Amino acid sequence: MAAKLRTQSDYELTPSNSQGRYGDFTQLGLKASYDVNSALMLSAQVDNLTDEYYEYVWWDGSQTLHSPAQGRAVSAAIKFKY
Repeated sequence: MAAKLRTQSDYELTPSNSQGRYGDFTQLGLKASYDVNSALMLSAQVDNLTDEYYEYVWWDGSQTLHSPAQGRAVSAAIKFKY
């Protein structure tokens, strides 16, 4: 099992710091895998476990633009080795 912690402090959009601060988040992810036998591995992963909302924000010269990041996501995989 592995855990991934990703964090970022907020940032200013312009050199003059006049358009607000954005970007503060902390995100946790977990991943686990299990070798069933020498030919088969199972794995599962959860990204953004706490489902924290965060977004990338930028200034285009006249307005703030917002691009939301992915919320909680769960995935699983089966790997056959040969």
